[in-house]
Amino acid sequence: MYWFNETSIYYEYDGSTYYYSCFYGSYGPMINPYSTPPAFIPGSSTTTATTTPSPSPTTVCDLTDNFFWIAWSVWIPIPYVGAKDCDALYKAIEKGVAMSNWQCVEKDQDIQLWFNSPDAENENYGTHIDIGIQSHYPGLTSNCAATWLLEYPSGPG
Repeated sequence: MYWFNETSIYYEYDGSTYYYSCFYGSYGPMINPYSTPPAFIPGSSTTTATTTPSPSPTTVCDLTDNFFWIAWSVWIPIPYVGAKDCDALYKAIEKGVAMSNWQCVEKDQDIQLWFNSPDAENENYGTHIDIGIQSHYPGLTSNCAATWLLEYPSGPG
């Protein structure tokens, strides 16, 4: 589940709350005020260590509305392996979004995408981008739909 305010996108993963700060370009765990920590009984002979699985890697999506088109910048925390992988990723995203000016490059050993999509306040292209990225990289969390909602808070239509 995603929710957001003026500067951050929040999401839940496995009962814990995490955030991505649009303003600071950072992300990390947050304390969930609605969860109760496991009970610990002092002096008990057995203790159980509870481990929370680390969240899946998450994309960082930014968009700029240029009136006639949307310019997307998407960082994917997956190692860059070359043009064939970029071509396959393009085909996965293109199933849901018409794109132009596609660029897929290595940035700090990870994948950086830049591309344009049509400007349509009635269509959350971020959702289609997420579907394409997640179909190509299962287990990866993508937040382009939430980024789109920050730009268009009233939602589609």
